[in-house]
Amino acid sequence: MKLYVEITVPEDYQVALKFQSFEVENHDTCMYDFVEIRDGDSADSKLIGVFCGYKVPPDIRASGNKLFVKFVSDGSVQKAGFSATYMKEIDECEVLEHGFVSVVMKCETVVAGTDKDCVWHFTTTPGHRIRLIFSNFEVEPHQECAYDHIAIYDGDNPDSSTLGRFCGSKTPHPISSTSNELLLLFKSDSSVQRKGFVARHSTACGGHLQATNKVKHFYSHSRFGDNDYDNRADCDWTIEAEPGKNVQLTFLTFELENEEACSYDFVEVYGGMDDTSGPLYGTYCGNLGITATYEAENPLNTMLSSGVLIDAIDSSDETESLLLHRKIAPHQLAVFCCPADQGNLPDLQDLARLVTIGTRKVGISTLNLPKCSTIRQDEFFREISRMDQLGVPYSVILNDESLRSGLLKLRSRDTTLSETIHLTDIPRYLLKIYSSF
Repeated sequence: MKLYVEITVPEDYQVALKFQSFEVENHDTCMYDFVEIRDGDSADSKLIGVFCGYKVPPDIRASGNKLFVKFVSDGSVQKAGFSATYMKEIDECEVLEHGFVSVVMKCETVVAGTDKDCVWHFTTTPGHRIRLIFSNFEVEPHQECAYDHIAIYDGDNPDSSTLGRFCGSKTPHPISSTSNELLLLFKSDSSVQRKGFVARHSTACGGHLQATNKVKHFYSHSRFGDNDYDNRADCDWTIEAEPGKNVQLTFLTFELENEEACSYDFVEVYGGMDDTSGPLYGTYCGNLGITATYEAENPLNTMLSSGVLIDAIDSSDETESLLLHRKIAPHQLAVFCCPADQGNLPDLQDLARLVTIGTRKVGISTLNLPKCSTIRQDEFFREISRMDQLGVPYSVILNDESLRSGLLKLRSRDTTLSETIHLTDIPRYLLKIYSSF
């Protein structure tokens, strides 16, 4: 016997299936009697699971408004069968609108007995903060918010500083992160339900930045590179390093409204936590080019009144790197051939040309360096260092393994770390990196 059931609910809802009892002939691979469930409207839809035996299957939820159920029974062993209920549900962890600087969130507990966790991880452009504003809020009340509640963390995980834990019917105050990441958790148990909440997330400029030995970037506005900055911007960044170390800034791109007295759009740089605790290094507007560098005792405060991209130069006793932002670097990629077997050099050079053609085809400015053919490590590292000094953000390293498997090393100038990638994935991978800034 074969039984087919297609469950359909209205659009904008999902199908929820719950088994009350389940007794189907048992087999390790469910090859005799079984229930098959698919996420869609046909036997070709994505498989959710195949079930048999005596254990009640877990609650099942389709990704959309259709669910396909097939029950198969052969001609031998019979059991009691199963009973199940289905219903329509709204996604309790719904994101209603997507946007670069704004997301509307909605979390509704509309099904009795729902035991639900919702997790939202927000990120924005470095140097900016996440701002969260609730417009509706009704969650099961409790003095300590021990049951249904939301928890907000100032970072990307629950170990970050807590910005608040909320429940009841009082709308939380606006929440702002101190960095470019924020985590929101919603927890609902299986008893009391309420309407839930609606909140809006947006990007706010400024914040507290921690300087380290690794170069970090921040930007005047969240859509830097795509759009001009907004009118009436008023942003403060405080950059702080470890005790005993200084903060260094380099303005790589600087284009603001030009006016002799810088009384309209301008950037001010102070050697302190704010505009009163340290000396004013200067007030700037117009176009500074890409060479303006400032170094100050820890900490440093930068104030922007309505566009700047900041980067740095990294140097030590052994190496020096020109850390041009990847979007303005004259060459975005260098390609090296470094065989252990010199007989492989001609083939590697052909492979290097193919990589170069592929990356240039998608708009990645590529420097092909077929002369890097030596097996001497000191000369190889000298060439790598030269690329760092020229400001090339990434280098592709082809070796004997590349000829056998197509795998190559992609080295980052900023981290000096390498990752292994297949040569056919390089153009798409780099294009994704450069398109994200």
